[in-house]
Amino acid sequence: MMLRSSLIAFMSALLLAGSGTAQARAPATTIKFLPDNTSDLVWRGRGDVTARHRFCVESSTRQFELIVSSTTGGLNGQAVIPYEVTVELNGRTETGVISKSTPTFSVKGLQSRGGTCRGRDNVGLLTVRLLQQDALSAVTGRYADQLNVSVSPN
Repeated sequence: MMLRSSLIAFMSALLLAGSGTAQARAPATTIKFLPDNTSDLVWRGRGDVTARHRFCVESSTRQFELIVSSTTGGLNGQAVIPYEVTVELNGRTETGVISKSTPTFSVKGLQSRGGTCRGRDNVGLLTVRLLQQDALSAVTGRYADQLNVSVSPN
């Protein structure tokens, strides 16, 4: 929706400018997940279990918001089990809990100078962690959730 508003404002500026040329561009942000990701949490009866996903963010404004949202509000099965999501990027770490009452977690970020997804700049880590205490309190069964990760310019 934000992008559409920017495009409408840009089109209005072109109409007001008449035949002049406009050089403005709508803000753009992309996220790329790197190929060495793991995606399954397999709990073996004790301890916490984690899955880590390396990613990179590029933003034309250098500022962005990364949003992690759950389709079910936790690991869904015989019950709904909450879990932690941690985002580490450019020296900052933020952790939230995905649960029925908080199915979305967001982080505002700032891309490093000259930041592109080439080399080591702007490479972050998204970690999903199921705590042992939450796993032990659940009914035995299969649980699943799908996380949607999006990013927008800020």
